[in-house]
Amino acid sequence: MSLVLVDDQAMRRLNHAFRGLERTTDVLSFDLRPALAPGEPRIGEVVIAADRVLVQARRYRHAPARELARLVVHGMLHLRGFDHQRAGDRRRMRAAERAILGRSRAAIERLVTAIAP
Repeated sequence: MSLVLVDDQAMRRLNHAFRGLERTTDVLSFDLRPALAPGEPRIGEVVIAADRVLVQARRYRHAPARELARLVVHGMLHLRGFDHQRAGDRRRMRAAERAILGRSRAAIERLVTAIAP
């Protein structure tokens, strides 16, 4: 998997080109392999709007590193086939995010500490 950080303007262009939406978003995921058997790992690219990381970290009152970690996990879950268009899918995706981030809490805290101003 590759991770790409872009600004809001670049994210807006990507969102328009690939989803037909004329607005920025926080994360986009691109599956770079053909369809595989269910459960096989996927290789893809997760694109994150760095500007949104900062805005959302302030909104949710946590460190930018924690928000970045959340968006990386969110993008990776999209690569694994998770979606959040319907309420049930949204609940499953949020639960998976919480579970992964909960297990990763110590690593995220070390990252927050390492890059804190």
